[in-house]
Amino acid sequence: MIIENNKSVLKLKPSNFNNVKLFFKNQLFKYPNKDVILVVDFDLDMKLINYLNKWKTLLGASGNILVVVSKIFISAQSPNNELFIIPTIEEANDFIELENIKRDLENP
Repeated sequence: MIIENNKSVLKLKPSNFNNVKLFFKNQLFKYPNKDVILVVDFDLDMKLINYLNKWKTLLGASGNILVVVSKIFISAQSPNNELFIIPTIEEANDFIELENIKRDLENP
């Protein structure tokens, strides 16, 4: 499931929703202060989106970012969905870099 673990970013590629749940419950706490890129090759349904919003809230509380990489367009997003869904890993890396620069500029 972990495809990269560097100094500041953890990249994950779960095979299904159950892997997402298990990682959130049992392993996410082992990677404090890391932004997370989650590569999803399966359907992004509302159940998964709602669960990932919990991840986003948890990571956001420590100043970290969750970015979902998916080429699947989501037509039925919930009104409270604030996930960053981006089509490529490269764009996800760029997004995280820009958000960190923005955060550094706002909090000198």
